[in-house]
This record gives sequence, structure tokens and C-alpha cells, in this order.
Amino acid sequence: MKESQPFEKMWVGRPRKGIRVRPDEYSREEEVPRRQIRIGDLSSDPIGLITTDCPEPRGERLEETRKPGDPAVAAGDLVIIVAGSTPRCAVADERAEGCTISPNLVAVTLRPEYSPYYTCWYLNSPNGQHQFAQRSVGSVVTRSIPLKGLGEMEIALPPPEARGEIYALYQSFYEHERKLAEERDARTRILNEIVRRAEEGVL
Repeated sequence: MKESQPFEKMWVGRPRKGIRVRPDEYSREEEVPRRQIRIGDLSSDPIGLITTDCPEPRGERLEETRKPGDPAVAAGDLVIIVAGSTPRCAVADERAEGCTISPNLVAVTLRPEYSPYYTCWYLNSPNGQHQFAQRSVGSVVTRSIPLKGLGEMEIALPPPEARGEIYALYQSFYEHERKLAEERDARTRILNEIVRRAEEGVL
């Protein structure tokens, strides 16, 4: 028998809406740059990687500075496109801690009994995309999904007796793909540096 849960029943608190900031804007409380996650930083595959690294605050610093409604994300949060592009979801890892999010994104913290990795994959799946389409409003160009509609989405869950094992499978695949992406980025930087030095004649 299929088991599902309204998305909003899986949340801790309410989704945190993004804010508009200048690239180097500082937070008054933290006095450090708050880099921002934007639509283009979310991968287009169902895995849900975020391709930007963010600076401090992390760890205890993040806990001290986050307030209700603060759009800064922590590891394990879902970051979801709700306007301006095809809806999709990503999972924030420790590199994204302390980032703010742009106005067309929301950040969602899940209750500990739910897996952000499985939930992200479900939202990016054809079933999740169909529900996004059903609950979106506006024209083809400016479609968005209201928070009410987001919360009403039904997330199909694995059977309770297999849930832990299935959640672990999605997490391990996410971590594997993240490692591959990091290795690819490191190699890309090396190859770009070789080209730069060749251009300057300093190889």
C-alpha cells in the first residue's frame, strides 16, 4: 500500500524565503560576506548538488547567528526553486552552510525522520515535477509555486520496514556524486591554470 505525507508535515518550521543582496553585502550581525545560492547553482540532475562554496559562518557561528526566517542554509537543508525557472530541488552540504538564497528560492529544513536526499530526488522526479506543474500559478514565462501549494505536495515514502536502508542508499549515491564533482572541479582548475600559464609563457 502506498504511503505518502504532505510535504509541509515533513518540515521543521516554515520555508525560509530568499532575499536580494548585492554580491559583497555584509551582514550587520556577522560582519562577514554572505555569499548567495542562485538558480544556476542548482544542478539539473535529480541528485541535487549545489555548485557554489560559501564562506563563514559555519558550525557554532551559524547556530549563533541564524534566526527564525533567516534565509541562510545549513547542511541537510533542501533548497527549492519556486519561481523564475523550472522547479527543482537540491540538498545543501557543509560547503553551502552560511549561504543566503536568492529571492526565487526557498530553504526547507526537514524533520530528522525524513531523508533530504530521498525527498530531493522525489521532488526532481517526474512525479514530483508533475505535482509542481499542478500547483504552479502564473503564465508560462513567470510561473511560480506558492508556499501553500508547495506544502500540499504529497511525498510518496518507502515502506517503514525498508525506509532506513533506502534512505541510506540515496545518501550514499549523493555523496559519491558529490565526490566525483569535486574531483572534476579540481582537475578543471588545474587544466585552466596550465592554459593560463601557457598564455603567459611561464610553463
